[in-house]
This record gives sequence, structure tokens and C-alpha cells, in this order.
Amino acid sequence: MPSFKNIALLAFSLLASTALTVPVAEAEPAAAATSPLPPVSGRDVAVAEEAINKLAKRGQGIHLVNCRYGASGPWIYSVVVYCANDGACKFNPAANNRCYPSLNGDTRQVKMWEGGDYSCTFPTGVKFTWNVKSNAQSYANYATVGSGNNGYVSFTLRKDSFPTMYTDPNGNACQSVYYGLP
Repeated sequence: MPSFKNIALLAFSLLASTALTVPVAEAEPAAAATSPLPPVSGRDVAVAEEAINKLAKRGQGIHLVNCRYGASGPWIYSVVVYCANDGACKFNPAANNRCYPSLNGDTRQVKMWEGGDYSCTFPTGVKFTWNVKSNAQSYANYATVGSGNNGYVSFTLRKDSFPTMYTDPNGNACQSVYYGLP
């Protein structure tokens, strides 16, 4: 995912490149420097600031995660991870924030996340259900590919870029395949 710093720099450069035109004193009184882009209104600045603040305070999130031996070994199991503060969700989650989807009754197997309605129940009793398009892996990273719901909040699911979220106690690298934000 793009970092907050990169997004802030992009927003700043967009704002800077669309600055209001300022007349330049020259020999010809009618000559003035102009921007090829329209001027920025106060509303445009407010919208950009709101977007930056939302990204900085992402709030809760959900990740559909596959874990593998080491950094590039085979996938060995899947887990759904809930993050109360998704912007700081780079650690092995507490047991109450993980649920293991069942595959033929076995919760410690690799899950195919796509192509159906699936669910798992967290130890807290909260059930998370999701549906990811069957061809979601053909989409660009960060594209919307499905939806999910935990009975309280609806999440828009997006394809992730497989960042390693955490390493489990057995040394397995756990990578986000899809993530959801409200």
C-alpha cells in the first residue's frame, strides 16, 4: 500500500501545482504568469485535507491472510485478522483478533478466498462473512474485489500486494492477500 508520507507528498504536490495565478510585473502591463491548471478553491483544499486525515486515521480493518514457511516457502495455512487500528497492524494479532476459516473441517489449511460466500467466527463470537470475486487475483493491487461484514460493520475488500503483516511464533511469514476497510 502507498505510505501516508507518499500520499501526503502527492497531495501537497497536487496542491502546489494548482496554485492560484499571480500577476508578474513585466514591461507589458497585461502580461501575467498563468497556470495550465485551474485555480484551487478552499473546498478543494478541505477535500484533500480530509482524504489525508482519513488515510492517517484508517481505523479498523480486516485482512484475509495466507501464511507460509519462511519468506517464500509454500503456503501452509490461512487466517482472517481483525485490526482495531489498521494503520498500525504489523504484528502477530492476539488470539481474539484471528479466526481460521475451515476447509473440510480443518482450520489449519490454506483457504481459497475467492469465488463464494465464506465465513469464520472469532473467539469473541463475532462472525465475519465475505465474498471475493473468483477472478480477483487478475485485478490490479488495491482494486475493489469484494465485500465483507462482521454484523456491525460492512467492509469493502481490496486486493492487497502480499505485504508481510507479521511472522507467527513458528517463523511463518503471514501475508495479506485481501484487506477490507469500512
